Amino acid sequence: MDPEIVPAAPPDAVPVQIEVEAAPLVLTARDAAALLKIGKSTFLRLHAAGKVPQPVRFGRSVRWRRAEIEAWVAAGAPSRDKWARLQKP
Repeated sequence: MDPEIVPAAPPDAVPVQIEVEAAPLVLTARDAAALLKIGKSTFLRLHAAGKVPQPVRFGRSVRWRRAEIEAWVAAGAPSRDKWARLQKP
């Protein structure tokens, strides 16, 4: 079968709804490390040294904003202090 030709669905076909899981807005240390392709302990070491963006806290849970981690990497992964200064208008 030619890969550019898609066969038509039969007239009695029932449409199938596929749910796509959205990326989470906040990440655990493990998820943030996986996003950065580093180990969790390395990520936590960077956090302790003030080299990753400040996390948010939900009670005792600590999470990092996905969008902020992605923007931080796009900016060249500056230190937390420099990143905070860059974020102020």
